[in-house]
Amino acid sequence: MSGSRPRPPKDSTFALAIVLVLVGTALLFLTTGAMPGPARLWPMGVAAAGSVILYLGATRSLASAWFFTGSAFVLSSVLLIVRGFLEWPLSWYWPLFMVVLGLSSLVTGWNRYRRPRAAYLVPAFSFVVLGIFFSLFSFDVIRFSFRRFFTEWWPVFLIAAGLVLLTLYFYNRTRFSRPPERHGR
Repeated sequence: MSGSRPRPPKDSTFALAIVLVLVGTALLFLTTGAMPGPARLWPMGVAAAGSVILYLGATRSLASAWFFTGSAFVLSSVLLIVRGFLEWPLSWYWPLFMVVLGLSSLVTGWNRYRRPRAAYLVPAFSFVVLGIFFSLFSFDVIRFSFRRFFTEWWPVFLIAAGLVLLTLYFYNRTRFSRPPERHGR
């Protein structure tokens, strides 16, 4: 059979693999006592749904929204599982969902364009930076209130905006000052 081509794997293989990984992980959490009680394992369902959506978005050439939603579900489930271990209240970890959205946007943009593009990099990094920034207050790394921080440090936002504009200015200046390439000579 030298002329036969290998067949692509069946979707049922993917489904079985996801089920085995998620069920095995859930049972491992229960048998080791790492996660007290099955009630805290509901994020595994979110991971399963996200895996299916992510798979459909990646293999069926569906819209990027499917890929984004799937990766957001999977990353959110990881965050929720970690939160279950650490028993954080929602008031602490909510900014990390902004990081999840930023990372999902980054994954989706890279999957779509296969190279860095501002169309997905700017929103993705904005969400990640904002999520990390708000997490500093949520986890008491910065020991005073956000209101106090904002009233004293608001000029930093003007400085940051100016630095971003300077970076864009110099990037565009170098990009458009290159001589055009000549073809055919």
